[in-house]
Amino acid sequence: MPFEISTSAGKDGATQIRFSGQLIINNIEKINEDLASKLAIDKALEVVIDNPENVDITFIQLIASLRKTWKASGLPFAVTATLKPDLVQLIEKSGLESQLK
Repeated sequence: MPFEISTSAGKDGATQIRFSGQLIINNIEKINEDLASKLAIDKALEVVIDNPENVDITFIQLIASLRKTWKASGLPFAVTATLKPDLVQLIEKSGLESQLK
């Protein structure tokens, strides 16, 4: 598979979900399907973006949607991203860097 999504127990009972690989528009529909089968909106969520090969705006929009859903449910949400410098620059130019903090 061109991307990987894994879940585990995070801090203080949160769900941690880790993304890596090709986090791009070609895969976003499948990423969304995998998320739907792995997540329940019932506890805090920690998103870890683990040095992906590529990221585009569609994936950042997905993270923004997750953040909005968790906040609307009154549940904590956090993102940690480890990205290559060129991907950081792309995200900064898009104006969406706040979604990865």
